[in-house]
Amino acid sequence: MTRPMQRLLPLLLLAWFALGAAPTSAADATHWYDVEVIIFQQQPLDTAGEIFPADPGVPALEGARRLLRAAPALMNDPNKAAFHRLPADAYRLNGRAASLARSKRFHPILHLAWRQPVGDPKQAPAVLIDSRRNGADDGRPAVVGTIKVSLQRYLHLDADLLFGSDGLDLSGPPPVAPPAATPAATPLAVPGNDDAGTAPAPAAEPPTRFRMRQSRRLRSGELNYFDHPAFGMLVQITPVAMGDAKP
Repeated sequence: MTRPMQRLLPLLLLAWFALGAAPTSAADATHWYDVEVIIFQQQPLDTAGEIFPADPGVPALEGARRLLRAAPALMNDPNKAAFHRLPADAYRLNGRAASLARSKRFHPILHLAWRQPVGDPKQAPAVLIDSRRNGADDGRPAVVGTIKVSLQRYLHLDADLLFGSDGLDLSGPPPVAPPAATPAATPLAVPGNDDAGTAPAPAAEPPTRFRMRQSRRLRSGELNYFDHPAFGMLVQITPVAMGDAKP
């Protein structure tokens, strides 16, 4: 064997071992996480000092990934577990949800958890969030939008959520809040002044739809709070070792 070949052989062996140790499928190289969210209405609505548009627009829902039904038998299979809901007894924030339900200030709207691979932000899918039953408006408080989780050096979460205090019918423009009743002007008694003034008109009714658009860097396993005067969201993203997880 010539000397150049002798020098090249160790490099070829190293390359061969490196290829042999490389993951054999995309699933092997993927980071997996359980994503759990609780979305709740804030009561009473505090709009002091805030100005909200009557029509905040609608999040881009087309192409968003719909979650699949819970399938416990598949949750440890990296080829089948992606974007399946977790069984309710595998939720980690059940205690928090119960506390919110007991509170007079907060009204839970949606509690949801799912398992997904997380990677490059450019390829991260947006997950569809829809608290309405079968996507239909029933007049109850509701939230519709997307949540996108990605990973570079840190976890990132992008949320674009639309909340409707009186339901969400997305087939048309948002309902117009009825104007506040305007009583007949009443004289104001002003000491030392015989000229009567008039009572100020009541404040306009707040809108019925509100939108939250937030992007945040997160730490895995920590509980995170996304705030808005009309509604809020708790999020926890937990790493999962596929094959060892027990949903």
